[in-house]
Amino acid sequence: MKSRHPLGVLITDAMEANGWSYGDLADRSTRAGYPVSRQAMNMLAENPVKTVNADAIRRVAAATGVSERKVIVAFVRSLGLSWSEDVDDDRVEAAIRDDGRLSVEDKGLLLAMVEQMRGRHRGGTVSRLRPGGPPNIPPGAEVMPGDVAAYDTTVEDPVKRRRREQDEAAERGDS
Repeated sequence: MKSRHPLGVLITDAMEANGWSYGDLADRSTRAGYPVSRQAMNMLAENPVKTVNADAIRRVAAATGVSERKVIVAFVRSLGLSWSEDVDDDRVEAAIRDDGRLSVEDKGLLLAMVEQMRGRHRGGTVSRLRPGGPPNIPPGAEVMPGDVAAYDTTVEDPVKRRRREQDEAAERGDS
């Protein structure tokens, strides 16, 4: 088996955790405003990194759901340069967001749980979720833990999507 460079590992970890293909990554990046082909995503994961630019960083971050900072580190390390990450960036949320082995849904669940626990320790309940999470709750609105989905419900589960597509194909009579 071919050994992957750090950027390739970051990309394939996100693919495996979420059941995504290179086409799915390209679609995610394009929807976020950073158009890229599935072939380009494949090349970033499989081929040695020779250069790095801001657009490539943004495309990979948007496609994988990993922070731009983590993508920069992977690019730099893939170029053969060393990078020592700052220890002051080890907040729980950053660790959850940057773990490419976690699916988008798992990240949402963990982030919601951390936010809820922090709310309890402050003596209250969570009234708002951080930007980029589920739909914003109006400031001051009373929110109970069961009122808010813990993850982005606009993302269709890959397994459910495959099953739905198979069911639709069967209804059409496709083999």
